[in-house]
Amino acid sequence: MAKNISGESSKSETKLTISEELTRGWMKLIDKFKKKAAALGKLYATQDVREIGRHHTYYSGQRTELDYSKYVIYLYPTHSWKVPLVYSVGLGCDHNAGVIKGFTVTTTPKSIDTIRLYRRCVLPKSIWLPTKLCHLAQRWDVFGLEEIVAVDNGMDLISNCMAIVFMFCGVIVLRMPPKRGDLKGTIERTQQTIETRYISSLAGYVSPEHAGLNEKFSKVRQRAMRDAKYTVADFEEKLAEFC
Repeated sequence: MAKNISGESSKSETKLTISEELTRGWMKLIDKFKKKAAALGKLYATQDVREIGRHHTYYSGQRTELDYSKYVIYLYPTHSWKVPLVYSVGLGCDHNAGVIKGFTVTTTPKSIDTIRLYRRCVLPKSIWLPTKLCHLAQRWDVFGLEEIVAVDNGMDLISNCMAIVFMFCGVIVLRMPPKRGDLKGTIERTQQTIETRYISSLAGYVSPEHAGLNEKFSKVRQRAMRDAKYTVADFEEKLAEFC
């Protein structure tokens, strides 16, 4: 409350609004590496921040990022399958526009699965979508070869097969080091958004901290296996509609 000359409080209030652009400008002026080095040590600051420049793109279709999900989901390969299997979701995402270019669902990501993922990213959606979902291609048909592909150090992503595919397509491959999520942050954020907004609500979902072989969370995985009710085709249809 503001006060007048007599000391009495007036009814008018002064509100100070700060724009997002102003906040972002001030944050850019802060030396995050120096502050983290002083507080937590230079080794941690080097791993977390590291004084290297980020790679920027200037138009859509210039760079694509590929990655597989950290979470898993139990699915049935077919309707006649008795026991569900663990599946992971691979995504390709445009770095500039943030648009999902393609996806694939697989049990254990291998080179052939990554080639299939990349094929879905660069080809028109009407070629690989099921017939009953081809109408989605009219609203989602982003495709084409890019100049740069960013991947992490996953064995399926850096295999000789993928290197030959990338060389044949004439794209430049960026292999991002570990603990540098900001260099491949678009696909990481996209995976997290899809997980939190959609897939985490589906039957058979297992979060990243509960996935794996840790016996401590075996009951969580068993419960997800009992709850599983979708086939791979059902899940891909739902995922395509969400994308």
